[in-house]
Amino acid sequence: MGRKRSVGNERLGEYVHVRSGGMLELRYPIPGDVAYAFPRASGPRRLLIHSLGTRDPKLGNAKADQLRVSIRNEISKLRAASGSVALSEFLVQIHEAELQDFRTQIANAARDRQLARLDGSSLEALKINRARANRVDYGKALLSDDFEEQIATAGWAADYFFEKNKWPIDRASPRYKQIVRQCASMLADANIAKNDIDAGQEPSAPIGHALLNAVETRRAPAKSSKNAIADEGALSITAYFDKIYSTSNDHVTAPRAGERNIGGKRHSVQIFSQIMGDLQIADITKGKLYDFLDEILKLPDSRKLPGNLKNVSAREILKRVEDGSLKLPAISPKTANKHLSNISSILDFAERRRHIDKADARGVKVRFEDTEDAGRPFTAAELNRIFALPLFTGCMGENVAGGLFKPGSVKIRDDRFWIPLLLLFTGGRSSEIVGLETADVVLDHEVPHLLISPNSTRPRLKNRHSRRMVPIHSRLLDLGFAQFVKARIKGRDQRLFPMAGTVNYQDASYGKAQRGLSAALIMRQFNRTHLQHADADGNGGSIKCFRNSFEQEAASKIPSDEVRQRLTGRKVASTARIYTNNIPPDPDQRKAQLKRLKGEIELVTYDFLDLSQIKP
Repeated sequence: MGRKRSVGNERLGEYVHVRSGGMLELRYPIPGDVAYAFPRASGPRRLLIHSLGTRDPKLGNAKADQLRVSIRNEISKLRAASGSVALSEFLVQIHEAELQDFRTQIANAARDRQLARLDGSSLEALKINRARANRVDYGKALLSDDFEEQIATAGWAADYFFEKNKWPIDRASPRYKQIVRQCASMLADANIAKNDIDAGQEPSAPIGHALLNAVETRRAPAKSSKNAIADEGALSITAYFDKIYSTSNDHVTAPRAGERNIGGKRHSVQIFSQIMGDLQIADITKGKLYDFLDEILKLPDSRKLPGNLKNVSAREILKRVEDGSLKLPAISPKTANKHLSNISSILDFAERRRHIDKADARGVKVRFEDTEDAGRPFTAAELNRIFALPLFTGCMGENVAGGLFKPGSVKIRDDRFWIPLLLLFTGGRSSEIVGLETADVVLDHEVPHLLISPNSTRPRLKNRHSRRMVPIHSRLLDLGFAQFVKARIKGRDQRLFPMAGTVNYQDASYGKAQRGLSAALIMRQFNRTHLQHADADGNGGSIKCFRNSFEQEAASKIPSDEVRQRLTGRKVASTARIYTNNIPPDPDQRKAQLKRLKGEIELVTYDFLDLSQIKP
């Protein structure tokens, strides 16, 4: 449902709420992976609540904007510190130093016993039992939820790490608490390993830090791989991704401009390093990719994981799957292939930049038959119910509670009205239509049309075939679309649909990311509320069904496959590449193609659809 508006019809900002007395407050949810950094007496805090000191929504929203930025920056710092290679290496060092010191103590005690000719007397047994008891108490303190106990046992390590990095030590800051927690967790692992050594067993590998599950591979000194032909090639995959790949601005070899999958690739790198170890980029061979594929196919679907396992490392999840303690549906082959594709693209990038000699990742993927449903069109009855909603025919307005869904005299003729109609009469993808700018609507032409091409709002399209011209259907013009566009131009709006804004967010796995235009708030509201009111949300009904409806209608009315492919931005099958150009460079050829497409798109009439209630 859409956010309830406050008095005065001002929309409250994200996470802004009204107290019972009318004062506004920000209730910011703390992500689970950093909740430990905001403790309280009863356990980790789930919400950061700040009074905004006002009842005025405009003033409250402005204050909340500043607070949200501050909180998000702090969370980003916490995650950056948690995932830093420097911290990982430091934790490994203290783990190894603790064990080395313990082994030295054992060796010295054995030597002293031999020199003193002690034979396991009751006094010696008492000393050993007391030492074990002390280690138990020490371990409990390290694993305690009480921060005072953690800082008493692990604060020295955190202080040393801060001093080493020349950071100011603020023991009240969430960042310091987070580092103490990581150090305490690693020292607890070392304590467990000491008990293993005491029992004559091999010490357990640390599991207290997500990046250290492959600590054994980290202990060996790094060697320059023969496959590395530059210093960058000897970097670990996480360091290479953070320092080289994700920050590159080389327009020849960098990731594509406007790439939206940086967060997804970061997630794939994280899973790879957790399962295979943080290998040097030059040491990732085709064989290791196959090993990685075998392992990730055992992982469960992350969407099915219970909350307490959301932030557990992939290696630990695999252990639980293998010992039978975790039984969930497996990851889909498509997701597994996506992870392989992400890692392969980073290797290809490293090869193009001449950081490594070769990167042969071809053919490493799951072979499977894709039976996934491509989606459905709306039925005739659903389309008629959708366009009979008060949003289109007349409502009571937004000043009335639920007014958008109550019949009235208010005509909504903004983005929410035009986006569904354009989707229905162009067959465009949601992101293509929502990302239109006013310059993309060409009205001063013999054939008024839309230019669907990359722009500053939408830097990239799905593929090169998506770049195209789509004549504006006469029914859109009859409903007043040209007047709507002219008003936008007169208002000096760059975007045609500015209500569909993008949202930046921070994800525990993906890092900093951005929701696509097709996931804008007004699009989600249409899916969640308007389609539900029209009883059109069943069986996967969503705003995407408008494109399928157009393709279904076009298939029954437009004989030419080629024309349908051009109109919807699909691949035009032809051996002559120039013939597949959807926007010819020559103006006369462009005009001729537009005239041809105009005649064909007008055949898509939806004869069953009644739009008589919708008037300009």
